[in-house]
Amino acid sequence: MNAFPVSRLDVPTTLLAGMSVVTCLERTSVDCPALWQSFGPRIVELPPPPAGASGAYGISVMLTDTTFEYRAAVETGPVGSLPEGLAPFTLPGGLYAQCTVPHLGALQDAYRFLFETWLPAQEDCRYNPDAPTFERYPPDWRLESPFTIHAGLLLR
Repeated sequence: MNAFPVSRLDVPTTLLAGMSVVTCLERTSVDCPALWQSFGPRIVELPPPPAGASGAYGISVMLTDTTFEYRAAVETGPVGSLPEGLAPFTLPGGLYAQCTVPHLGALQDAYRFLFETWLPAQEDCRYNPDAPTFERYPPDWRLESPFTIHAGLLLR
């Protein structure tokens, strides 16, 4: 049995707001948790989320082969002006691979599986480098709880 089940999912365009940091692959284990520590207390400063909001997002947008912008964000209602340090972001809709991660300690292994095993084995689709990669954490998420990672797909 595969420890990281993968399915395909049509993701709707989603309005998010949060904070970001530019980091490199070697510093993800320091910079990304630090960003969440800074962002968590500020979530109350954002407009209320829409009904049915699905938790928090960690979004990665690659800038070079080794650097990326990481965003800690939540779904939000219409955004007027936001307090300093918080910014809106539109998560583009489209076809994504959704990989279930059993707990936070398995995150790197899940990304490796998705990008090095599952994606190369697909004959009818490929990775979409123009789409962000993101993590989606349910509202009641804890370190030992499952969550999902998503990578954009293009049909061949």
